[in-house]
Amino acid sequence: MGSEIFRTEGDDLSREKILDRIRTSRAAVLGFGVSNIPLVRFLLETGAKEITVYDKKDFDALGEAARELAAEGVRFVTGNSYLEEIEGDLVFRSPGIRPDADGIIRALTRGARLTS
Repeated sequence: MGSEIFRTEGDDLSREKILDRIRTSRAAVLGFGVSNIPLVRFLLETGAKEITVYDKKDFDALGEAARELAAEGVRFVTGNSYLEEIEGDLVFRSPGIRPDADGIIRALTRGARLTS
């Protein structure tokens, strides 16, 4: 997986096309570890319509970066049931989260695109 989430028939993968796809999408980021903090910042800077981070930890345990991003409009869904209802057009999955989790499958069924 990877850049195929951005490809549509007849589409190229130019930087501008990728950025346009992000700007017109709701992003779901699964896991708020070290690698996804810069991803969330990139999505914010790029202008994603909406960004939601899903993580098993309680919000307070996610630290200062989560508080800063929440202040900038990033939504957080946390706790044990964090993967039950994933909302987004583009789903960015951390490697430690199984791609066959029920919530991911439901999101894909609704038309979301998955990458890791």
